[in-house]
Amino acid sequence: EFVVTGQKIWTSHADKSDMMYTLVRTSTEARKQQGITLLLVPMNTPGIEIRPIKQVNGASGFNEVYFTDLRIPDDQRLGAVGQGWRVSLTTLMNERLSIGAGMPTGFPELLDLCCTFDTGNGLAIDDPGVRSRLATWAVRTSGLRYTAYRSISALSKGEIPGPENSIGKLVAG
Repeated sequence: EFVVTGQKIWTSHADKSDMMYTLVRTSTEARKQQGITLLLVPMNTPGIEIRPIKQVNGASGFNEVYFTDLRIPDDQRLGAVGQGWRVSLTTLMNERLSIGAGMPTGFPELLDLCCTFDTGNGLAIDDPGVRSRLATWAVRTSGLRYTAYRSISALSKGEIPGPENSIGKLVAG
């Protein structure tokens, strides 16, 4: 088992969650990223205290989670001991892929609008400036789609995607 004492901050909806995962340092001798293990933690485990972080608007979607002699059995470890950073990076890349790849761009709807909207001087699509902007948008949309495909391809081969998921999330957002 693992015995965990410490805190985790900015934990989204910890006060409403049944489970969380946390990265814990399991080796002080290994390089930073090598000495970390990922644990799955049931939120009703003795030794957990959750403190909501109040925001300016009064909401508290984020929390501080304190662990005091929290005991987590080894069968609640995800991945190998010391490989938690790699596991969390894979998790993060999958999350970013789902956010970035699934975001609608609005391009088809805007193209349809430009093809039917009469500006008083003809259809919007007939304006060279509008077509130029639409072309730029189409290229960016296509780039996002193929960047997402690159990530999906890497994941299907068991590889860890590179920065492309972060790019997709950033641009789509």
